[in-house]
Amino acid sequence: MDFLKEKLEKTSRQVKEAVGLRKNDPTIMNANEKELVDIGHQIRNDYYNLAAYSDYWANFLQNFQTQWDQLGNAIALYAHNQYTDPTRMDRIAELQKNLQQLLTVIIQNCRVGLADFSQRMKTYDIANLRKTQEELETARLRADRFNYKLSKYSKKSHPKPEKLTTYQEEYNKLKIIYDEAIINYNNQLKMLELKSQEVVFYANQLRDQIAKFFTEGKTYIERFNLEFGDQVFKETLINRLALDNLSMGNLNINDPLPPPSTTLNQIPIVPQQ
Repeated sequence: MDFLKEKLEKTSRQVKEAVGLRKNDPTIMNANEKELVDIGHQIRNDYYNLAAYSDYWANFLQNFQTQWDQLGNAIALYAHNQYTDPTRMDRIAELQKNLQQLLTVIIQNCRVGLADFSQRMKTYDIANLRKTQEELETARLRADRFNYKLSKYSKKSHPKPEKLTTYQEEYNKLKIIYDEAIINYNNQLKMLELKSQEVVFYANQLRDQIAKFFTEGKTYIERFNLEFGDQVFKETLINRLALDNLSMGNLNINDPLPPPSTTLNQIPIVPQQ
């Protein structure tokens, strides 16, 4: 990180020296304008992060919902394949699906709301802000260069009035360009401030939907508990009978389980008729 910082500082210094400026030379940018520039850079970083994270959240929730749906299907399939009375397992699968369906609105608000909005901001508004920042920096460097040349030339013992006037006029033109760039930059920041209210809106909407997910999810679970309580399954696993073993084809499905120590190989074989 320190290496990267040194490289950036070196590049900045080389650019300034190329236009006749040094690191400690005065600049026309005042403290308030410098603060505006810093705020703009922070806003850029924030929107880049928001776009990346909100897209990640939407994809994560989508994947989570898909896996949850697959789990519900697996529960239902398991119940019908393994139990003679799959009622309760079906209700567990239904509960599972009801809960995962609550995620749909959250995903929509995250993807269509926060994620899409932040991506649009990154693609257009923040891209324009970056362009304005570059134009502002160029205008500042050019104005600083002529300000430096004007100051240096005016300190000569016998400056030529014509050349001094030329420097002054050129500096005044560049100063006007710089001032206009600052005004444009400031207006863009104000517009971003207004648009940031939409970020707050989508974030609050997402928060409310997440709260609703837990509230309604709790209702589904409580309803399930009231319906079944401590009720046990009516039938144990069918695969206890090892139906894939043809030698056991005549066993009755209602036969009790063999003792725990008895293995399938020790169960008497019923001759086929």
